[in-house]
Amino acid sequence: MTTSTDRSTAVVGYLEAALGLSFSGPRRTRLLAAIEAQRVASGLSPELFLDAVSRPGQVHDRLVAQVTVGETYFFRDRVQCDLLRALVLPELAARSGPEQSITLWSAGCASGEEPFTLAALAEEAGLGERCTVVGSDASGRALDKARRGTYGPWSMRSTTPAEQATHFRERDGHFQIAEQLRQRTRFVQRNLLNGPPPPGRFDVVLCRNLLIYLTREAVQRASAVLASALTQDGWLITAAGDPPLDAPGLEPVRTRYGLAYRRARAGLPGLPPPVSALQPATALPPAVSQPRSSARPGAPEAHRRRPAARPAHRSPARPPAPAAIPAPVPAATPATALAEQIRLLGDAGRVAEACRIAGDAAQAHPLDVELRYLAGVVLLEAGRLDEAAEAASSAVYLGPELAAAHLLLGQVEHARGNAERARRSFRNGSRLLAAAPDDAPVALVGDLPAGHLAAIAARYLSHHPAGG
Repeated sequence: MTTSTDRSTAVVGYLEAALGLSFSGPRRTRLLAAIEAQRVASGLSPELFLDAVSRPGQVHDRLVAQVTVGETYFFRDRVQCDLLRALVLPELAARSGPEQSITLWSAGCASGEEPFTLAALAEEAGLGERCTVVGSDASGRALDKARRGTYGPWSMRSTTPAEQATHFRERDGHFQIAEQLRQRTRFVQRNLLNGPPPPGRFDVVLCRNLLIYLTREAVQRASAVLASALTQDGWLITAAGDPPLDAPGLEPVRTRYGLAYRRARAGLPGLPPPVSALQPATALPPAVSQPRSSARPGAPEAHRRRPAARPAHRSPARPPAPAAIPAPVPAATPATALAEQIRLLGDAGRVAEACRIAGDAAQAHPLDVELRYLAGVVLLEAGRLDEAAEAASSAVYLGPELAAAHLLLGQVEHARGNAERARRSFRNGSRLLAAAPDDAPVALVGDLPAGHLAAIAARYLSHHPAGG
């Protein structure tokens, strides 16, 4: 006899096969409950619900919207915005003729903030009039919001006043994307695994904070799709927490702004390399360890990020100004100011200084969990693993309920070669995250939602099983 639970399990199987999404542990339990709740609300039998989910329509869109994590906002990840502003877009302008059209793709764009950010950056680089941006997502509901182009203050939390004035029109507490950006941006409902949207070839592709949710097999399929979508010398940018990609024709490179990928370069006579000593690179550490992601939850994003790299009217080839680092502060300075200084130093790549400030701060404020966490982050980045383990362990002791502290300790123990301790810490973090909705903010890691961190933990545990 086929039960409702069996049919719900079959729906999970369809989502895993069709979308490549990975559902394990607590996330699978929550999904099964959500499927049954939606089935009851729809008034359909288990058999008819499964049939409706597997076809385009409202039932399919409602469920896809629920199982995908749509956390996004404008100008997310300032370092990657700097990569686009100072390197990718100026190089693209230099090697393309003035009449040549340029295409950009935001894969897994959710409600549209990322493709509109791409359009804004292209406008600043002087490429706006010959640029087309395509945003794609599996969720039709998310794309409906994207096409409206109207957003609330939460989507603007990383936007500077200058960017807001240039690219948005404020009305009644909401923000409408500028008309010229709307005209250059279009949205297509598309499953990434089914191939790129038209026109099929792109000069720049962003696929950030999506691959972490996919199964290992789906990541391989997605890698091939993304590589095939790049024009010669095209750029692919993923998020720091996404898994590394390996596909024919895809070349990983490390830039001063972090890891990116390129379609194999053909050689450009007369054009100097855009970054000194571009080198093949391994994947960055998971995003949970990035200093710039460690802000206090709830703090306005624009106040804890670097300012925009440059005003729109400057030459696009000029590199962004370095982060403004505050002068050294005395030990009596409040913990919040010390935490901000550590973040700014880490974000600017001044890791040794960040470690020094973190050590002083820990002595001055021994019971501040965020300072201990940040010390662990920068010490791990510096390769000082024993000290990083001590700091991360202290953060766990002071904040045993903080999932990010457990995940950081798991990273450190993995780097030290302590496999069982690493698994234990990732399991603890995963259990704490299981109680939160996928889009909930996580203390200590301000811009990564619970679902993203849970996916990082699940990926680690699946790749490093006990006894493996």
